[in-house]
Amino acid sequence: MENKFNKSFFYNEAYLNTQSSENGVLEFEGFEVAYYIQRKGIFSKLSFTSGVISPSGEAIDLSDHARVVSGLIEQAKKLDVDYIAQPMAHVFFDSIPEGAIGVKWSSPVISLCGDSEDILAAMHKKHRNVIRKAEKSNIVVDFDAAIEDVHRMILGTMEKQNRGSVSLSVLKELKDQCKNVLFVTCRVDNALQGVAVIPYDQDKGYYLYGGSCSKTMPGALNYMHYRIMLELKSMKIKSYDMMGYRLAGTEDVKIQGIQRFKVRFGADLEEGYTWKYILKPRNYRLQVCLLKLMGFLRRRPYLGDVIDQGNK
Repeated sequence: MENKFNKSFFYNEAYLNTQSSENGVLEFEGFEVAYYIQRKGIFSKLSFTSGVISPSGEAIDLSDHARVVSGLIEQAKKLDVDYIAQPMAHVFFDSIPEGAIGVKWSSPVISLCGDSEDILAAMHKKHRNVIRKAEKSNIVVDFDAAIEDVHRMILGTMEKQNRGSVSLSVLKELKDQCKNVLFVTCRVDNALQGVAVIPYDQDKGYYLYGGSCSKTMPGALNYMHYRIMLELKSMKIKSYDMMGYRLAGTEDVKIQGIQRFKVRFGADLEEGYTWKYILKPRNYRLQVCLLKLMGFLRRRPYLGDVIDQGNK
């Protein structure tokens, strides 16, 4: 399993530029973390896209972790933002910094060592069975799919889940600016079943965005991810990160199902934490109030981020 602190796809300037023109790397005593800033009107937030990276590329000793993260937060304070938001789903830390709000967190990472049968053998038997059946059906997986098809299905899925969606323009920038991204579709008899956006670096592939139709053929999505694993393995990539897992648990049945789907691929979970740090409480509270109002007007209640939900 690759060290979570290694530099990744999301550390690179090309990716950061797709999220915001205001981005970079925070540094404290040689330790680094990649970030971007989004500003809208009077509001602003900073998001980490990597874990803490040491000068040697190795993990930070736990006894030193809190001091290093505290130093990086001090650097972030100089950038005039309202808050440090929950980082990307694959990023987690060894502790919650003093003054931050956080919850237990991990990311399901699947080893791609061994051959295709070894990858299947590591899965839950229900996943294995539906993948075997799907292999015999008329399923077509495309790794260079039309961005419009991918976006349309992601948008529909996020709307059903009452979540914000990635824009078509961002997906186009990912394709144009970041060469190592797979845009995946899965079809049965030409009917779109599921989609995925999979950036990758020399060590990992990442399930960054995904979506599915309302009623998929049994096993279609399992098979799509299995084929993604084999495609990544063919490029000598060592693992597949399915991006985020709530270690503290959740009462949301849909989220429980998604998490069960991820770990049944034989994923490993490393215990950690995700957190946010509020720098300007008044601006932050005003932003939350506006989001709640917008949710009320749209009849889609604002539920907060996973940190808010985990601390209820």
